[in-house]
Amino acid sequence: LSVHGREDEALQLCVDWAKAAPSDPQVYVRWGTLLAKGGHRDRAKPTLSTVVDVRPGDPNSHARLGAALRDVGMYADAIVQFQEVARLRPEEHGGQWEIVATHLTAGNLELATQEFTVLKQKWGGVAEGLRPRLAEHALQGIEAAKKSGDAARVKKLRTWCGENGVVEAGLFEIRIVMTWDAMSDVDLDVRGPWG
Repeated sequence: LSVHGREDEALQLCVDWAKAAPSDPQVYVRWGTLLAKGGHRDRAKPTLSTVVDVRPGDPNSHARLGAALRDVGMYADAIVQFQEVARLRPEEHGGQWEIVATHLTAGNLELATQEFTVLKQKWGGVAEGLRPRLAEHALQGIEAAKKSGDAARVKKLRTWCGENGVVEAGLFEIRIVMTWDAMSDVDLDVRGPWG
């Protein structure tokens, strides 16, 4: 309904859905997302937060809430939820990864770098395996910056990708050094991030 511009009907459907299935977290994600996209952010957050009220202490509920908050641009609140996932499941990398992804989506490269370093220290091989997802988030940020005409942010994101080994989105500084003397041919050295 909301796709067709019938937001009021979509919201009423969510109210009815919540009455029919009050313990279904998906209804609160959908309802809160509709509220946020409709400009009612003040009402969206409590609605979205019902996801964890329905299943308190459930890491999956916190992860679902964090993803929904991130999707509507409530990055600080999303990070709090992912920190809770990391606290509830310290043996798993999911919460830490989502913190990195949220910082990256928000364009906060410094904090993304710090959290990615923590991720690599705790789960080295896992962090390396997550590079494609990291690249995906970085590319989304790059595309958003391009659409908004923010060339400085595009460069910053691409440089960050290059420095953190996300080669598919990276901007690398490559230097070509040519040396020669009267007794030899030209020597050419290419120096990049790999050495």
